[in-house]
Amino acid sequence: MAALLQLDGAVGAHEHGDSLITGAASLLNRGFARVTETDGIEIVGTAHPISRILTSAERWTVFAVRDDDAGAHGFLVESVEGKLIAQPRGVGNWLLMLLHPTAATAQIVTQTALGLARSSDPGCVFVRTESRTRIRSFNIGRTGESFSFAAGDDDASQPEISIRHSSDDEVAEHLSEFITAWPRRLVQ
Repeated sequence: MAALLQLDGAVGAHEHGDSLITGAASLLNRGFARVTETDGIEIVGTAHPISRILTSAERWTVFAVRDDDAGAHGFLVESVEGKLIAQPRGVGNWLLMLLHPTAATAQIVTQTALGLARSSDPGCVFVRTESRTRIRSFNIGRTGESFSFAAGDDDASQPEISIRHSSDDEVAEHLSEFITAWPRRLVQ
């Protein structure tokens, strides 16, 4: 999660510590954390389930529009503790939304990705699903009303599936299978 939230690698250990201290101070100020008897910090309230999900995440799905200003538009974080959507709102500022435990991951991913593809011009959306051991991508392109897509493991020399001139319904069906079938390989 530290890498996904860009707290790892790009910033040094000292700055990473400063980020944690700033975050803890913000949580304390908002009543989402308290100081324990041993001078530690305990996360409380609605921040508690968010903390549990972020620290036990098993799969991360990143949504991004490919353009000159390409940046992440959001993350779906999944854990045995639950699911949440994380959206960057500025440097060091994130909107975190807890999802209902029964929320259908494939439906969330499909609706989000197709919504981004329909609203960007040209429609080029990148969906990357990652676990601790595997990274897979699903790329969607849109020209007018025609869609194309390619999907597979990031380290593969060829995509497992690549289709041009498809409908958004076909993209939705394959993307849903791509998410639901994790970690099985796609069958064309």
